[in-house]
Amino acid sequence: MKKIIEEYKSEIKKLIINPKYIVPVIFVAILSYGFAITHYSIGVDDLCFDRYVSGTYILSAKRWGTWLLYNILNIKEFTPFWLEFVVSTFMVIIAIVLSAFLKRQSKDKINIWECVIFSSIFISNPIINHFFIYQSTNLAVVISNLLMIIALILIMENYFGDRKIKIYIISIIFITLALSMYESCAQTYLVLLFISIFIKLVNEEEEKGIFKFFCISIGCLIFGILGYAITGKITLLILKQLGIKKPNFASAEIISIDKRILSLPKDTRIIIWKKYLSALIFDVMNGIRNYYPVKVLVLSSIIVLIVEVIKSYKTKKDGRLWTIELMIFSNLILIIIQIKIMYRIEFSWILTTAFLILYLYKIVENRKTLKYVVNIIIIFLIIFQTKNLNQIFYKEYIRFEKEKNVATEIATDITKNTNYENKPIVYVNTLKNIKQDNNEDIKSIINCGKDAFNECGIETTKFINHMGYNFLVTTKSKYKEMLNQYELLDDETKNKNIIELEDCIIVNLDKY
Repeated sequence: MKKIIEEYKSEIKKLIINPKYIVPVIFVAILSYGFAITHYSIGVDDLCFDRYVSGTYILSAKRWGTWLLYNILNIKEFTPFWLEFVVSTFMVIIAIVLSAFLKRQSKDKINIWECVIFSSIFISNPIINHFFIYQSTNLAVVISNLLMIIALILIMENYFGDRKIKIYIISIIFITLALSMYESCAQTYLVLLFISIFIKLVNEEEEKGIFKFFCISIGCLIFGILGYAITGKITLLILKQLGIKKPNFASAEIISIDKRILSLPKDTRIIIWKKYLSALIFDVMNGIRNYYPVKVLVLSSIIVLIVEVIKSYKTKKDGRLWTIELMIFSNLILIIIQIKIMYRIEFSWILTTAFLILYLYKIVENRKTLKYVVNIIIIFLIIFQTKNLNQIFYKEYIRFEKEKNVATEIATDITKNTNYENKPIVYVNTLKNIKQDNNEDIKSIINCGKDAFNECGIETTKFINHMGYNFLVTTKSKYKEMLNQYELLDDETKNKNIIELEDCIIVNLDKY
């Protein structure tokens, strides 16, 4: 293992000290994340550290690795700038590690400018915003994926090197730890596995050896999943014994084995399946039609597949074609299993897009005219991605500014017009004026917080209190009683912004 580490340290050092690589990569990173780092926003999970890190909610999701990571680093409260900067830095680190890996495995057939292209496409993909803006998990997402990448590198270097059992064991431990932070990193592992096999096939390695490498890699992944499943069960048992087990709100269930669905009559199950599938198909088609990063992924996949079909026909060998097909399909595995689009799985999409664009550049590198055209397209793509990602972060910031103003307005109305000191705040209706440019509702923290964790407005009140107030929250049992009192009021009273009752303050969100 020491030998592997030293060799990769040497490869990474070459990249870092080369200004042709590191200057454009840092420039792209600044353009992509600069605004998000310097302008903080508070999202739906950003004030929940008391539940996730100090509490046991994230342990109930069997993500003990995330819980350990945040507790070790003592990240127990909203941490603007610092956390965003660390996550951005890790995105650059992952790009560098992957570039060193590709350069080494291709036997230096990938030059420094091609490493720049790969890293820049990887770092600036707008899909990144989906996990970047959630402070309670963004660090876990990047570190879990980095651990998965390192695990596969160790397995590959060990298999085509000394073949020491202890390296496989270390890799399995890394996989288990990575899965305990965020399960979807398994998809990144599979994508990188097929990228690795593709490179070996391009280098004309022996297919029998490649197949054995594939089997060992999948075996290590299976053992890692078993390790995660066992440690997760143990974690839940400990929480249950201590009486501190909380509900799991992580949406990690596999629909095909959901006991609630399986217990229903067959006709009802069929209706539910049709509903899930139609919603999934709609999401996928909507993404292809309207979401720029998905268009790039789909278009580049189609072009690469066409090229590989032609190569397969000419050479009468279809190993490379199958590998590319499996790499692309790997990005859909968790979607198919869970019958839903989940943002955290999209890390593998970032890797796939970067590799496909690198592939497309490689096939034209010896054709002068076409090379210049592709160069211009790729430079434009990178610039457009940095602009797009920056703009998404800006829109998230605007959403926060609007909600901050609403929160301040609510707080001002309460403090000016009520005797609120000993009365909890209760929310009715929904905040309707937080819109994106395309008039679709975005994830409003005030709306989400109203019912978050199956409670009654605690997270919304927490958000308002974050602006410098100290309002009280209610309990679930009292909440129903207060709602009953609200329903008995006349329409004129219900139409007020703030309603003061004997034992609570009711906020009508419709009025804001």
